[in-house]
Amino acid sequence: MTSSVLITGAGRGIGRAIAEHMASKGWWVAAASRTAPEPPFGSRRIDHFPVDVADEDAVIGLIGTLHGMGVRLSGLVNNAALQGGKPILEQTGEEWRAMLDVNLTGAWQTTKHALRILDDGASVVNVGSVASVAGFAGRASYCASKHGLLGLTRALAVELAPRRIRVNHLCLGGYDTPGLRSLAESGGGDVADYANRQLSGRLGDPAEAAHACAFLLSGQAGFITGTSLTADGGLLAKGAFG
Repeated sequence: MTSSVLITGAGRGIGRAIAEHMASKGWWVAAASRTAPEPPFGSRRIDHFPVDVADEDAVIGLIGTLHGMGVRLSGLVNNAALQGGKPILEQTGEEWRAMLDVNLTGAWQTTKHALRILDDGASVVNVGSVASVAGFAGRASYCASKHGLLGLTRALAVELAPRRIRVNHLCLGGYDTPGLRSLAESGGGDVADYANRQLSGRLGDPAEAAHACAFLLSGQAGFITGTSLTADGGLLAKGAFG
């Protein structure tokens, strides 16, 4: 039987890399994102589904569609996220809530409703960041959402253990994605600044994040749950946050 995985935020960047990698390993992928990926996915094992994870009715509709297709999920990857943030005195309540609605509530309600079609023994991966464990000036809302995602991971690992559903957190550093490049430009910085913070002196390739995620989804990680796998290029070890 072919394994199936739902991946949110799969239109570009790391989410897209995870989708393509899992398809290459023979999994059927439900790639969900707010906008259609450009260019379209090349694999016949990937189907795109439009969804805004901040909209609970949209999430319920997506899960209903998959259920109607007879899909049973072996994995769920909560990857959809907004980046950025503002200094607290400059950020509006609406901007604060928008960040948490996607990054934290989106993962919570996607997991909640996906339980309807998640197999016992399935794996859930919440894609976090070094901002899940560290603080960054001017990014309080982002850090709060990512810290919350790590707490959600630990709590759900305990709650879902009776169904043998593993829940883990993937702690990522700087990867060469459109989102990071946009963040660098908006902050008046340079992508090279982010690369120099890594012990390797380079940004991560999204494919490297995809390999780490695939490990957590696989049976090789069958004794791993409620924890965080760090794939940050040594950023936390170096402590070079800027």
